[in-house]
Amino acid sequence: MKKFIIFSLLLFFTACTSNSDNQKSLDLFNGSTFELNESEKELAMTLHIKESYLDLIKEKSLQIPLFKIVKGPKYHIFIGLPVNTSLTEIFKAPLFNDSIKLEFKTDTTSYDYKKFKYEENYISEYVSEKEGNLIYILSVTDSEEISDSLFNFEKLSNRLQLKNNE
Repeated sequence: MKKFIIFSLLLFFTACTSNSDNQKSLDLFNGSTFELNESEKELAMTLHIKESYLDLIKEKSLQIPLFKIVKGPKYHIFIGLPVNTSLTEIFKAPLFNDSIKLEFKTDTTSYDYKKFKYEENYISEYVSEKEGNLIYILSVTDSEEISDSLFNFEKLSNRLQLKNNE
């Protein structure tokens, strides 16, 4: 019985000190972070998640490896780090051929934002160049309200932060 209590306490303290549930941001690279909302958490990478992501970006025919996945209530956010490509190439490559483009914003040098309705889903695609590196964000939800409130240009662009490396 004593071993059971010690094991239970150890398990309890381990669960309480896990920082994955309390993460406020995801580290990307070179001090860049992606800010998490209170109800979001990072998911472990699985084959099913990778296949879902690759299926979403298959029309792009570019190398955009999946780096992080975030789950929120009724949505997913995929974060990729494009390689051997440029913002212009990503901008020109279509995400879907038969979707309805709802919103579009770019300056062609540092960011590209598009929002689509594809089948029953609302998909936001945001690409940003930070310190010479590209960051690709793809959000998917079946809720127009969530898409409009969490995945508009301002919200997505504000979630990418550069840490001060002084």
